[in-house]
Amino acid sequence: MRTSQEIDGLFTKVKRSFVDLDISLAKNPITDDAITLKNEKAVTQAIKNIILTKFGEKLMDPSIGCDVHSMLFEPLDVFSAMEIQSKIEAAIANYEPRIQIISVEVKTIDNELGEILIDLVFRIVGEPNIIEQTFLIERPSS
Repeated sequence: MRTSQEIDGLFTKVKRSFVDLDISLAKNPITDDAITLKNEKAVTQAIKNIILTKFGEKLMDPSIGCDVHSMLFEPLDVFSAMEIQSKIEAAIANYEPRIQIISVEVKTIDNELGEILIDLVFRIVGEPNIIEQTFLIERPSS
């Protein structure tokens, strides 16, 4: 029969890893395969994809996404920044269970061009490291 210390040791040795394809689909020059992202980089790319995906853009599941792009055509004031922050938090909570959000901050860079800067601070569940990621989102030019 195992002691509780031995059982605890079994569970603490498990390390989770995450792998995803690089969105650029660039080739590895040695293996000629698509480049993969691992762990923190894979999760960060997934978060960015969720934030930048518009509703209806993902085939087979049009409910996935974040409605941030529609807000870029509104006056970017404190209230719209709070609404963008709320939409980002909801989208990540719904579609990215691997992370715990610590903070989301939305800053207006250029109101006329519809540019916002999103500072996201999070940690991967089960990992001690805190990760900060910054995204620039801008209104599409016509």
